[in-house]
Amino acid sequence: MSTAAQHAANAANAAHSTGPRTEEGNNRSSQNARTHGLTSRDLVVAEHEREEFEQFQSALIDELRPEGPLETTVVRQLLHAAWNLQRIRRLETELWQIEPNLLLSDDSSKAFERLARYQTRTERSYYRALKELKELQLNRILRATLSNELIAVLPALVPVEKIKRIQRTADRDAAMSLIQQIEEEGNALRAAAREERMRAAS
Repeated sequence: MSTAAQHAANAANAAHSTGPRTEEGNNRSSQNARTHGLTSRDLVVAEHEREEFEQFQSALIDELRPEGPLETTVVRQLLHAAWNLQRIRRLETELWQIEPNLLLSDDSSKAFERLARYQTRTERSYYRALKELKELQLNRILRATLSNELIAVLPALVPVEKIKRIQRTADRDAAMSLIQQIEEEGNALRAAAREERMRAAS
């Protein structure tokens, strides 16, 4: 708790403050209460970015065409990271516009270092989600080539390589079955030909 004397002193000191005097200072000051939201668990979309975001989201979903809740969840993660990467680039541009000689200032260098850390972390999230989505969609395509009996017993997240091995085994078994069928039909034809010759000879 401050005393009455301290309160009066603070008020007197505040009266001497005129705030930023230059346009550059006003621009910088106007951003003081702004939060970047880059570490937020929820996607941050400013009101003036809403239309751009919705177009970006629609284009991404149209291109990736997720199927089922699992792929849709991964696409949301990808969208979150991709949108934040755009926002990081925009924030970096804004920093340069506010202060052209940013790298000469220790405070400004720290701001750039912080943005670089956010960018590295966001890029990792982006490429991880992209890799997971590729594997899920490849699994889905490969599963469609298997028999209904195999699909019924295979868990949804069986790795791609395992599905490929199963597919190769199934293909090999199908090929062996076809070869056996051809051999049996050939044997039957040869036997019928022998019987015909024997009848003709007797």
